[in-house]
Amino acid sequence: MNQPPTLRLAALALALSVAACSWPSEGAGGLAERDLPATPAIEEAAATLEKLEARGADRFAAGDLAEARLILARASREQAGGLSVAAEQDLVRLRASFERIERRLGAAPPTPLGQ
Repeated sequence: MNQPPTLRLAALALALSVAACSWPSEGAGGLAERDLPATPAIEEAAATLEKLEARGADRFAAGDLAEARLILARASREQAGGLSVAAEQDLVRLRASFERIERRLGAAPPTPLGQ
């Protein structure tokens, strides 16, 4: 079948525009999430998460740490979307996750120097 040139041109333009799109990796968000407005509670939670990572939480509580990262991202998104109550609920869950990580770190053997 011979299609009109304008239809072929439109199909080609659509195919090229979709092919040029890039998607963020799963769970990483996109450009809109690179500069989310943060509340003091979310900033404090992010700082606590960084401290736990520095203490070796990725080694002794990897699953809990991954869950904490997801909960923090979710709370940030909810806060940015104006869902303050949902963000607070997730921050409560995040604090419970931090407590689990702390318990695991307290039971973990000391890390040798230089590692």
